[in-house]
Amino acid sequence: MIAYHILSFIVLVIGASVLIGYLGDTSSISPIPGITSKAVLEGFEGNDGSIKVLNDNISEKVTDLNDNLRMEKYRRGYAETVELCEDYLESLKLSCLLELSKIEPEKDSESVIVEKCKSFAEKINAYSSAVKAVKTIKLY
Repeated sequence: MIAYHILSFIVLVIGASVLIGYLGDTSSISPIPGITSKAVLEGFEGNDGSIKVLNDNISEKVTDLNDNLRMEKYRRGYAETVELCEDYLESLKLSCLLELSKIEPEKDSESVIVEKCKSFAEKINAYSSAVKAVKTIKLY
C-alpha cells in the first residue's frame, strides 16, 4: 500500500516537472512570428529562477515524504533505542552514586581518597557526555 503511494507521488512529481518544463518553454512562444511574448500564466511565472525554486521545493517535499515513511517503518526501533538510552543513563547515575559511596574520609588515606575522587570524576564526566550525546540524537 505504501509502495503505491510512493510510486504515485513519484509519477506526480515527474508529471509536474514535465508540465512545468513545457509551460516554461511555451510561455515565450507568440502566435505572431517574430514577436516573443512574455505572457504569464495565472499562478505561474515561467522563468528559469522560478522553475529552479519549484523543483527544489518538490525535491524537499519528496525527501520529507521519504523521511515520514521511514519513521513509520522504523518507529519500534526508535522506541527501543530511546528505552536503551534511558536505561544507559540510569545505570550511569547509579554508577556515579556507588562510586561516591566508596569514599570514606574517616578510613581512607589522603592518596586513596584522591584516587577515588578521580574515579568519581571520570564517572560524572561519562554521564555528562552521555547526556550531551543523547540530546544531539534526533529521534523524531
